Amino acid sequence: MRVHLVNPSDASFGIGVITPRWLYVLAAATPAKYGDPIITDETLEHLDFNDVKPGDIVGIGIHTGNALRGMSVGRQCRERGAIVVYGGVHPTLYPNEALEFGAAHVVVKGDGDVVWGQVLEDIGNGCAKQIYDGGRVGGKQFLPARWDLAGRDKYMWASVQTVRGCPKHCSFCSVWRTDGQKPRQREADVVIEEIVQLRRMGYRFIALADDNFYPVTNTDIALAERQGNAARVAELKAIREERFDLMAKLALLPKDMVFFTQITMEAGEDTEFLVAMKKAHILGALIGVESVTEEGLKAVFKDFNKAGDSLATRLKTFRAHGVHVLGSFIFGLPTDRPDTFGATAALAKAADLTFAQFVMLTPFPGTVDFERWEKGLGDDVPKVQGIPISRYWLIPHEVRPKMFTPHPTMSSEDLRARTQGVWDKFYDIKDVTVVPQPLQKPTPEIRIAAASVETFPAAGKAGKKLFLSVRHEDARMFKPHIEAYQAAWTEAGHPGRAPVFLRCPGFVGKTDAAAHEAYAPTLMRHFQNQSRLLADSARRQNTPADHARWKTSQRLTEITFEETLRGSVFIGSPDTVVRKLKELQEDIGLAGVQLETNCAGLADHAAEREAIRLLAQEVKSAFV
Repeated sequence: MRVHLVNPSDASFGIGVITPRWLYVLAAATPAKYGDPIITDETLEHLDFNDVKPGDIVGIGIHTGNALRGMSVGRQCRERGAIVVYGGVHPTLYPNEALEFGAAHVVVKGDGDVVWGQVLEDIGNGCAKQIYDGGRVGGKQFLPARWDLAGRDKYMWASVQTVRGCPKHCSFCSVWRTDGQKPRQREADVVIEEIVQLRRMGYRFIALADDNFYPVTNTDIALAERQGNAARVAELKAIREERFDLMAKLALLPKDMVFFTQITMEAGEDTEFLVAMKKAHILGALIGVESVTEEGLKAVFKDFNKAGDSLATRLKTFRAHGVHVLGSFIFGLPTDRPDTFGATAALAKAADLTFAQFVMLTPFPGTVDFERWEKGLGDDVPKVQGIPISRYWLIPHEVRPKMFTPHPTMSSEDLRARTQGVWDKFYDIKDVTVVPQPLQKPTPEIRIAAASVETFPAAGKAGKKLFLSVRHEDARMFKPHIEAYQAAWTEAGHPGRAPVFLRCPGFVGKTDAAAHEAYAPTLMRHFQNQSRLLADSARRQNTPADHARWKTSQRLTEITFEETLRGSVFIGSPDTVVRKLKELQEDIGLAGVQLETNCAGLADHAAEREAIRLLAQEVKSAFV
């Protein structure tokens, strides 16, 4: 009997931004007698159902966003004779849904750190229950993750949890209901030990994946003191001191480490805490601003944020202490007016936010907003493909509505357009400083990436160098457009032949056979990933079945490595690559090429270094 752990996802990218911590925590919770679990993170690669055998145990962690994919994975695993177990936030809220729609044998509610081992034992002994409740384990029971099973090259950031629970009660958030309002902290030494392991693996960027890194405010302590509640004061001060103890130990770690966390606005008034964060290399924080108006903050139970100028001042205080802020804002609140959008964009700029995100209000299960919305639907709930809109996460993406909560004065289309306008205003960068300074004088070369028919002659007329991205195609398919570019270049009086640059897969080996052997796996995996991305994009945008995006996705699933060699990929010995380069140089005016030597991350490191050496020493010198 083998144990699988699966993090479901509709789209696989080949590399993940951040480690899904729960996968590797449950791996640590798996008793040794079952061996190392087989881990599949579908943000990296989709589960191969052929690997699932009868009698295997498949643990699937889902939240509302990936519930549809997760339940599809569960049903397919059960069809193959596996025992299917669900856990995570969503099954905690809807355990019966996982049993009914996800074909679950077992559902785990709450924390899985302790109960997971018992679930496996009961399954092995043939006495498993349908529903287990892991409850909320204490901080000393948090398990460190099995990072040795994650590897280093799959993720950009690693995640370490230091505290669960949040004392707030925001209307749009379910954390305070699922994880509780009482902070549960891990011991600082245990956290540091885990981070040191990650550092030895090569990770420098660590996300402190906490519900709220600032679980006790000075206001909380002052209120308990005014109430004369000595026990409460002592409890709060102890939690606060544990935070400072952790940050003091983070400060002793290598100086090149960077930490990012999630924190509430009130920390902006706690100078002592901000100073400690800076010393601890906590250089970034997600802060839920939500709304810039008093009415909006009250609507989401977050009026402790304050509004107006004091809000901007608080946010700027973080930056003054070396903490870059990702500010998060919600649109679609019933209190939003047309002028709210402009005011939000202005405040985000004035607050000196490094990054910002502007999201539409979504009623997530377990939240006050969801309860309000569901109640407002009444008894006659609209359905899509027979599924009640109140269970929207079960509706296929291609027909799922984009918004759910009606606004009293603005349409959904108006809200979405105004929200996009705020994105555009915030990220309208005008004054840019490039560090380090470019070597080119007076400025770096500018090349125009051409994808539309109109772009080619426009680039030629402007005298800009052309940049084409090709994958499996032959660049000569663009020849009519390239000729239009070159004609426009000449007509505009620009000197010389209009230059064309290519970006494409490529790999140089000592022989053709060596290059093919080293590069074929990564190239074909790249095509698979691209196919999934295109299909996912087409699905989410309700793209018609005859659209080119669907056709390209299908084409990428069918293409063979041998076919790619007939296109504009440069794979082979130095002589082979030089020959192909010179052919295109003559045919389309090729002036340069950017090769992707490890496009899916599977190429051997030593072989990749050799490919770069051969490219620099033997190919470049022959291609002028």
